[in-house]
Order: sequence, then C-alpha cells, then structure tokens
Amino acid sequence: PYQSLDHARVAGAELARLHKAAEGFEAPARGEACPLVSSMVAVGQEDFLPALRAWAVRQPGLAQQLAGRAWEQDVQAALGPFHAVLRPLLGAVKPCWGHGDWHGSNLLWAPGPAAGICSVLDFGMADRTCAVFDLAVALERSGVMWLDLSGPDVVVYPQIQALLEGYQNVRPLSAAERALLVAFLPLVHVEFALSEVAYFGTLLKDAASAEVAYTEYLLGHARWFAGDKGRALLDWLPAALARGAAAAP
Repeated sequence: PYQSLDHARVAGAELARLHKAAEGFEAPARGEACPLVSSMVAVGQEDFLPALRAWAVRQPGLAQQLAGRAWEQDVQAALGPFHAVLRPLLGAVKPCWGHGDWHGSNLLWAPGPAAGICSVLDFGMADRTCAVFDLAVALERSGVMWLDLSGPDVVVYPQIQALLEGYQNVRPLSAAERALLVAFLPLVHVEFALSEVAYFGTLLKDAASAEVAYTEYLLGHARWFAGDKGRALLDWLPAALARGAAAAP
C-alpha cells in the first residue's frame, strides 16, 4: 500500500495526468512477444480462450512451461466467468498508452509532509492498452495485500477510494469506463502472470517460482476475486467510483 491516503490520492491524480497526456499518442503497441508487460492482447478480445491460446504460442518459452498442465481448463474455470462479465463491455474500450506498473515504489516522492511526486519510474513496462485497464492495474498492484491474504485488512479500502478520487478529480470516468474498470480488475494480471511463468521457468530455470507464478498469481488472484473478500471488493467498487465521479469538478 501507499504510505498515506495523501500519497494514494496524489498517485491517482498523477496517473490521470499521464493518461490525459497520452491521448492522441498513436505509437503502435510494443508487440505480443514482449515479456513482463501488463498487456490486454488476449484479455481484450471477445473470444478470450482462443485469443489467449494464440498469444501464449508467441511468448518465448511459455509453451514449454505450460506443457503437461491442463492450463486451458484452469484458465476457463478460474477466469472464464470474469471474462464473461467483461465481454459485453469491450466496445467501450478506447486504446491508449499506459504505464503498466503504477504503484508507490515506482514513484519518487518529495521529502517532508507534503505529498508530491517528483518522478515516475519503470516506463519499461508501458504498453498500448487503455486508460481504464491501466487504472485497474494500479488498483491491483497496491489495493490488496497479496502477500498476506489471511490478515483482517486484506483490502486497503480507504486508499483505493483516495486513489480513485484523485484520479477522477483530474480525469472523471464515464459510466461505461466505471463498469469496465470493475470488470477488468480480476483480469489485468493474466498476461503478466503467464509471462512470469515463462520468465522464471525458462530464462531463470527457477521451477519453484514459475509454479508460484502459475498457481498463486495467475489462478490464485482470480480465485481470490471469486471468494468472499474479492467479491466484496468488486461489489463495493461501483458505488465508490460513482462517489468519485459525483465529486469531480
């Protein structure tokens, strides 16, 4: 999480400024075989599983790591229901370049009590997705305590609310974008997680980390969103987004 509500609010506003600056920047996407990037090449297609299958074939080393796994069945069971919610909303997607890994430790902060961002790091993970997808990545990166899901305060609701308010004070979300954000949230990790499977298993020869990326990241995050705490977050978000939109100038 961020160190304070002020940091979360400022981070949301700065991300909105980045998305506004990116409007009209029409450089093509980085390419489907670019590793460790939060992309929506497959997630953003209506036919999710065939698109993911085609995408996976083009990822260096991924087919080797998935061999012997019933990965398509796993993905369909864990992620298929979430994509069914996203599918009818995809017509509202407006392609836009995003940061791809927006969280507090990728931002340099001004010293002292005032919350101010001096610089943004890690643009090496930027890609052409859409603003709402990139905002969902920002929430997924910092809004849930993924390394301690047994704790009582797994979701940092006040910080999520502050980040969304900061964002919408600069770039208010339409009703269609708000619905997209909720639908994207359980899915934004999919292509990055699979890329990590290939990265750890093929490049680093670290089978244990590749297993964690597959079981606990790719499938585990989706299963968490399907559980009580994940569903509570998804149920809470629409009202939180509407409050932020109503308060936006």
